[in-house]
Amino acid sequence: MLMEIVKYGVLFIFLGCAAFLDIRRKCIPNRLILAGACAGIIIRLAAMNGAVLLDAALGALCAGGLFYVIFLLARNGIGMGDIKLIACTGFFTGLQQIIPVMVFSVILCGIFGVILLIAGRLHRKSTVPFAPFLLLGTAAAMLFA
Repeated sequence: MLMEIVKYGVLFIFLGCAAFLDIRRKCIPNRLILAGACAGIIIRLAAMNGAVLLDAALGALCAGGLFYVIFLLARNGIGMGDIKLIACTGFFTGLQQIIPVMVFSVILCGIFGVILLIAGRLHRKSTVPFAPFLLLGTAAAMLFA
């Protein structure tokens, strides 16, 4: 139980920093993602369980791979920082939990985008920072999935 609290506490601090920087600069620094990945690895190694490490690696590969495919298909639809960030989040959450995280994040981002389009604050070619929605989607997945 304590490891879960530590794991999600570190993840939320990491995602909060990424969300702040994504909103301010529309950029998620590689140093931040590397620090988050290292923290996730250390936390997963502390669990001392091979199955947990495999689940973490599969979560990162699934999330990062899916978002990379989206990157290739929808040019400029998502940034490389977002891909690295979701992969790092997948390492923290594991395969089973990253799926609801991705679903909640994309739905929340879509709702926000539609509202801004209707309000005239956003155009079809505008970009929306994804990290804040990844933070909210992770929280929603923790609470509801």
